[in-house]
Amino acid sequence: MISVCTSSTDSQLASLGDLMTMLAATASSSGMDLALTQASDWADTYVRYPLRRQVYEETVASFGTQRLMLSRTPILSVQRFFDSTSTGDATEFQSSEFRVSDPEAGFIDRNQGYRWTAQERWNLGSYVVPGSELHPWLLVYEAGYQVGETSSTDDKWATTTTMNTLPPIIERAVLLRAAEMYQGSAGVSSMKVGPVSVSYKSESQDSPERMLLPFQRIK
Repeated sequence: MISVCTSSTDSQLASLGDLMTMLAATASSSGMDLALTQASDWADTYVRYPLRRQVYEETVASFGTQRLMLSRTPILSVQRFFDSTSTGDATEFQSSEFRVSDPEAGFIDRNQGYRWTAQERWNLGSYVVPGSELHPWLLVYEAGYQVGETSSTDDKWATTTTMNTLPPIIERAVLLRAAEMYQGSAGVSSMKVGPVSVSYKSESQDSPERMLLPFQRIK
């Protein structure tokens, strides 16, 4: 289970000025702005997680290893970490008791490890119920990319990140998709009316999908 504690106010993952440059446009329009917003939403959907920097509260299962995996990446910082969802009587771990071992993958390691939270049933003997893992570990953490520069150091954030951290290749993918949406030519290389005939472009090495593929998260 995951919820957003602090949400991003950025609706676009690239700048309107860069889209105008790509389109060789001398003036912006509401259509360009809408295309950029829709392309940004498309990028989130394609990679299967929000790309913008946000703070989350998430409960996580464990599998008897030294590693937990969070669902939002890249991890910027962990604010709080409890061994139970009932924070009134839960134990809160200190920052020295765990570490973010791989921010891009979402891994939180702990030397003492994490017990397997699967449930058992009895039928002549005990057996583990597949996919029955409980989610007792509660974490509040910040993840995602800072879009553009900001001077905000508000304490609602877990870090004081102010520089743009969004990878340029993600920005370019969003700009290319926004340009396609604005021009109404996504995937179409030619069209004929009467009789109707449409031919589609093959996916090139420079396609938005290929650019975002390394960032896609498999659920």
